[in-house]
Amino acid sequence: MYKSSILLTVLFLFCHILVAQPPATERGNVLVEKNKTIKTGTTYALITGISKYQANDSYQNLQYADVDAKAFYNYIVSPAGAKVNAQNVDTLFNENASFMEFWRKFNRIKEKLQKDDVFYIYFSGHGDAYMAEEAYLLAYDAPAGNDRNNYSTGVGLIDIHKLKVRIQQMTSNGVKVILITDACRTNELPGKNEGQSIS
Repeated sequence: MYKSSILLTVLFLFCHILVAQPPATERGNVLVEKNKTIKTGTTYALITGISKYQANDSYQNLQYADVDAKAFYNYIVSPAGAKVNAQNVDTLFNENASFMEFWRKFNRIKEKLQKDDVFYIYFSGHGDAYMAEEAYLLAYDAPAGNDRNNYSTGVGLIDIHKLKVRIQQMTSNGVKVILITDACRTNELPGKNEGQSIS
């Protein structure tokens, strides 16, 4: 009986100590106590959706690329979704999604980014590749025709290698970048079957 009461007393004291500690949650490698503020960065997004292209005699129009991009926008800014301030979200749909506008808005956001910020880059539209180092997301004003020499100017083509280099620069500065692409490749584009074989 004596040993039981000692054990109960020890258990009671142990439980009391546990209850008296402020509740904590583990996030990554950091233990954060309840009621303490957590420093988080600002979230930005650049959302591009192109269903109709300037050279629509060369590229088949897409049915849902712009619709999907608008749905992603609605999710990003929704209180039930990602809750991102709409002022921090830039959108480019169809004829507004030119090569120059994409990079203008991309660079405008890039200039604002600081450590711990989050940057969503969403692209839905045509893509093409004919070798691993020659892969592109096609802006609205991508060059017409299915001759890969048309790609030599670089106008209208969002070079995936250059995009990855810029993303690497941002992540090395502590920015979290989330790149989402839904870009199809078809035989009517200069990459043809060769490009489709690249994973």
